[in-house]
Amino acid sequence: MWVVGTGPSLRFLQARHFGPGPVVVVNRAINRVGRLGLPNVLYSMQKDGGDKARCPNCGENCNNHINLPPPGVPLLLHNRESEHCFPDWRPRYMMDVEKDFGYHWFLFSIAVCACLAKMMGCANMVYLCCDSMRGDMRSYVTWYDGTATLVGDQNYVQMPSQLTSLLEKLSMPADFVYSEE
Repeated sequence: MWVVGTGPSLRFLQARHFGPGPVVVVNRAINRVGRLGLPNVLYSMQKDGGDKARCPNCGENCNNHINLPPPGVPLLLHNRESEHCFPDWRPRYMMDVEKDFGYHWFLFSIAVCACLAKMMGCANMVYLCCDSMRGDMRSYVTWYDGTATLVGDQNYVQMPSQLTSLLEKLSMPADFVYSEE
């Protein structure tokens, strides 16, 4: 399984960085990856939505974290954080991190991807553009129109140790690739 995060190296990501296998794209990174024309099966995991106030992007208070994927791309949503987002999208799958995987609901998105990979029977994973794993806590925010902005610290300091521990617990081999200019 290929997992695409929202780190700064996302701005350099190209189709040549991918091999065969399913691709799970986290949050707004779908705006970039959806334009690459990959032959792979894509999944758009939109975990960080909202649950109360309306948002122009998805109908909920998502703080603009999530975006619709390209037509036909399955949407993977988190029941505690994005249950009400994109209610008419198909295919649309809801996951319960606590019930389905046995972890706290606030598990980082890229860690949830490790649980998904295990559930899907994947033998290994490759994380692309998950720059927090090498200490760069910034995000490359992509928008529907193709524009993008690099934003500051997203408070992912705990992610590297959490993901490393989870991968060991799941016995899931993983590589980390950072696309460069």
